Amino acid sequence: MRIRLLLLCLAGLIVVAGWRQVTRSNRLRPQPNPLTAWRSAAEDLERRLALTPGDAATRSELARVYFVHEEFARCLEHLNTLCIQQPGNAQIHARLALTQRSLGQMVAALASARRVVKLQPNHAEAWQLQGELLAAQGLDDAAIAAFDRALVLNSASYEALLGKARSLETLYGEQRPVSTAAILRPVERAVALQPERTDGLNTLARMLFTLTGEVARATTLARKSLRLNPESAYPHLILAEIMLASPTAGQLTEAAEHAQAAAERDTRNPEPLYLLGKTRWRQRRVKEAIAALERSLRIRSLPQTVYLLSLAYQRDGQPDRARRFAEVYRRWNGFLEQRKVLQAALRHRPRDLELHCRFAELYLSTGDVAPAENWLRKAELLAPKSPRVRQLWRGLEEQKRNPPPHPFAVDDL
Repeated sequence: MRIRLLLLCLAGLIVVAGWRQVTRSNRLRPQPNPLTAWRSAAEDLERRLALTPGDAATRSELARVYFVHEEFARCLEHLNTLCIQQPGNAQIHARLALTQRSLGQMVAALASARRVVKLQPNHAEAWQLQGELLAAQGLDDAAIAAFDRALVLNSASYEALLGKARSLETLYGEQRPVSTAAILRPVERAVALQPERTDGLNTLARMLFTLTGEVARATTLARKSLRLNPESAYPHLILAEIMLASPTAGQLTEAAEHAQAAAERDTRNPEPLYLLGKTRWRQRRVKEAIAALERSLRIRSLPQTVYLLSLAYQRDGQPDRARRFAEVYRRWNGFLEQRKVLQAALRHRPRDLELHCRFAELYLSTGDVAPAENWLRKAELLAPKSPRVRQLWRGLEEQKRNPPPHPFAVDDL
């Protein structure tokens, strides 16, 4: 009986893992031409389905085709119909959860993943997906519990191991009682299981550098990741940070090269350009530092960018600009100090509803909706019917409709 149960679970994992894998691999391919053969195949399936709407096998295949080619909205339509036709089919609900996540419908995806484990409690992939969705919503305690459940069912789950490590790291960042050894243990195991996967190598390299200061090993892992995937920005970013930690002249040159490479590969991330500006500042190339930092700020404002620009403008003989940036950084530093006080209080009172609400208010005051929403979800778990939480939700929804000016934004660049 136990062997048969394990085989059933394995079969479920293989089916859903296939859907996950096609998404992962498909991101590496160029977008398909609208006139490619798969569209003709999809149209043929649509015609067959119009004649026999109850044909679940055809509808399932059509949903799979749309998912593979990232037509997630169309895939969702067919999966919703399949869920109505076969409400007790755990695999359909698992595919629905993956599709909803791909569309950014995190709350709906979590509900679907929970439906899977209700139908099939030993569905390791669904527990793992629950963990990822809970972590994405800032519910890291619950995420860790879901990852642990997935690992009980499948101790070699790479994604669950990485997910657990990242959630533990988040709690560590909130100054919760989490040891660095506990954070590193699951990611070390993931890398041991699949040493050629770069997401694990990058995660372990970053954690070793930031949590334990193991520069030599972090550098080796990041370089290995870069060899395996030269087009990735992330290992370049890690290596730039490592080189800047205690740089020699040669390491500053290498840090600039890695920061520039990361900026070229990830144009939506302000961090590589900030690191490039920091490197140029260390090299006393002030105008080049200002140029890189201003480019970083145009992507997104970071406190460290604002601070370094205030210093660079002062050095460059632009005192008015330096003062303006210093004032923005002062406001930002005030926000960081308030957050630090709340984090310290939360260590002693982790289930204090008022502290969770004050965190949400703090982020709403800056216009940062995503972290505010995460704290409200945590507050809702503590007190689902709290009038204060409902009031904050209304404020959050209003900010989504009418975003206020960001208090740390800097114009006129």
